[in-house]
Amino acid sequence: MGKHKKDEDCSSCNGKGGSWKTNDGKRFWAPCALCNGSGKQ
Repeated sequence: MGKHKKDEDCSSCNGKGGSWKTNDGKRFWAPCALCNGSGKQ
């Protein structure tokens, strides 16, 4: 039960806080929607 820590890495972005997306050949950083770019849950 006590295994879930508050500062656990976000399961959606694996703690990265977002991911690189490409739009018309331009690369941009898209913050994760689940953790709002913090990388933590």
